Amino acid sequence: VLFNHKIHADLEGYGVACFDCHHHPPEDESPLVACGGCHVPPAEEMEVNETCLECHDQADIEDTEMISRGDAFHLQCINCHQDFEAGPVECTGCHAL
Repeated sequence: VLFNHKIHADLEGYGVACFDCHHHPPEDESPLVACGGCHVPPAEEMEVNETCLECHDQADIEDTEMISRGDAFHLQCINCHQDFEAGPVECTGCHAL
């Protein structure tokens, strides 16, 4: 996937804030986590493990279904591109095929 953090975050580009994509709770002071830290394949059922419990209480997430990293990217990126009518929405616009 062709992705450029600078053009997305720079005020000369799109001016997107980190928390617009990295949806760690803004009141949480922990560092941003890479998408693959939570959204890992296979996505059939999320297992509550030590990594999840570093940020979440087990009772809050035990019935949560975690989507795959690919699905998370697609939902986050394409929805934003469509909402703001900026950026590609076709596969070849992001994926180097």
